Amino acid sequence: MQTLYNGVEVFTNSDDYNLADDVAHALETANLIIRVPSLAVRDALPSPYAGMTVAREDLPGCPLETYDGSAWPVSDLAWTNLATVQGFTANITSGWAGIKYAVKNGWVIINGSVSRGTAWGADQTIAVIPSALKPAYKVQGSNGLQVEPTVGNITLGAGATAASFSATWPLF
Repeated sequence: MQTLYNGVEVFTNSDDYNLADDVAHALETANLIIRVPSLAVRDALPSPYAGMTVAREDLPGCPLETYDGSAWPVSDLAWTNLATVQGFTANITSGWAGIKYAVKNGWVIINGSVSRGTAWGADQTIAVIPSALKPAYKVQGSNGLQVEPTVGNITLGAGATAASFSATWPLF
């Protein structure tokens, strides 16, 4: 067997020949990035090995996750803007930079500030979190913010014309 400069192990002419096993072994040692559409598909991969890397297509930006031999450490996601709904506008003043989310050390973080020309009643949806980041349970944040687990709606309690908020929950 010969190990190439990129770490891929290939068989030589002097090795026993078994095409299917030889190709499978070469591809496994290549440590290619495997695209997976969801957490469930990643967790169902047969025989993950330390160093196996997947790209999670269900998370924004398709972050890479690398198996460490016993678990898949959660990838961080950079701060990303969320679009507002129902007539709300993201505030980009007074130290706020709209509505943003990030994933840091396995925790989803949302913070921001919104306004609307008129007062609103309780539980008005202001934005929707990407489905792969939805919490497993209803999350209560600051200033009446709630994040629903079923559809990922981010709602605010009654407000006059503006509100600032934040919330955090574990990704998995």
